[in-house]
Amino acid sequence: PNTATDFLSFSMAEQEEAATVDANNHTIAITVLNGTDVSSLTASYTLSTGATVDPLPSTTQDYTNPVVYTVTAQDGTTEQDWTVTVT
Repeated sequence: PNTATDFLSFSMAEQEEAATVDANNHTIAITVLNGTDVSSLTASYTLSTGATVDPLPSTTQDYTNPVVYTVTAQDGTTEQDWTVTVT
């Protein structure tokens, strides 16, 4: 089974520009349009083959503070935390 725990893409309908996905530091930074209520946003993303993530896709999140996503690889045991910051 695959042991990769990467975000391959990350986006939001309200984004101003493409998200910055930093695979080395396991961070994602995304800028949304001015006036966007960051306390209720939904992200779309793709992951490494067979990987899953918590919280689940299409879950509305409060991004007032950074949100930590835990990606579990296809092998079911390899995990990586990713920090998503929305400005």
